[in-house]
Amino acid sequence: SRENERAADQLGFATLVDAGFDPMAMPRAFTRMRRLQWLGGGGNTPSYLSTHPALEERTTALEARAREIAAQRQPQPSATASRFALVQTLVRAAFTPPESAKALFRSQEVRDPCQAALGLGMASARLHQTAEAEAGLTRAMACPQIRPVAAREMGRLLLSLGRVSQAVEFLRAAQQGLPGDVTTGVLLAQAFLDLGDAAQAWPLVQPALERFSHDSDLWQLSGRIEAARGKESAAHLAFARSFAFARRWEKYAWHLQRAKALAQTPAERQAISHLEAEVE
Repeated sequence: SRENERAADQLGFATLVDAGFDPMAMPRAFTRMRRLQWLGGGGNTPSYLSTHPALEERTTALEARAREIAAQRQPQPSATASRFALVQTLVRAAFTPPESAKALFRSQEVRDPCQAALGLGMASARLHQTAEAEAGLTRAMACPQIRPVAAREMGRLLLSLGRVSQAVEFLRAAQQGLPGDVTTGVLLAQAFLDLGDAAQAWPLVQPALERFSHDSDLWQLSGRIEAARGKESAAHLAFARSFAFARRWEKYAWHLQRAKALAQTPAERQAISHLEAEVE
């Protein structure tokens, strides 16, 4: 019967789709069959006179079903693709000339408003366009997939503006969404140091020092924190490391001598010896 034929079409269609074939493949095959039928001089028998539905009717039904499946199977960006898009945005926002970066991100506002907002906020911050930077980062924080990174960049912006207490709020939020992120930790350490809380700053900078042990700027920050903690020998030793990695040997030698003069414990003296051996 015609109903059985329709059911067979749907069963065959479902089998092909479940096997991973293109949902439109079967309707396209029926379209070719209709074309060959017409070229051979045949025609469709009216549906109401046939025990089989006409090819045109069968094709229309299958095309409708294929469109339904296509709508249900809208591809979702993979985690890898999303991560790549985020890294690409961060690199472009941080290293492309800022005006060029802004033009690029404006062109993406319709296609990817979240990444565009983050990029515009970061590029505007580099140009000291504070209102535009805050607006872009605020829009980016409305996007769940990039909210922690946007919060981190908002914290960085506020820290540069001297709005330290506000910066801490955003950086704390970023820390929850980006556990183990050393950049967030360093920014928080800077914020706590600016607030006079060296005790909270010190543990936050340690993971970064372990991962980037030859970073001159990190050792400068560490020296400031140690000085605020009253650890004078450790502070001068950190500054000595910073200047050694920056190849500023006169300053390295001066801070090293100060570290030696102020060292009071075997551990402090051993740390100095390790640095001397490393530099030699």
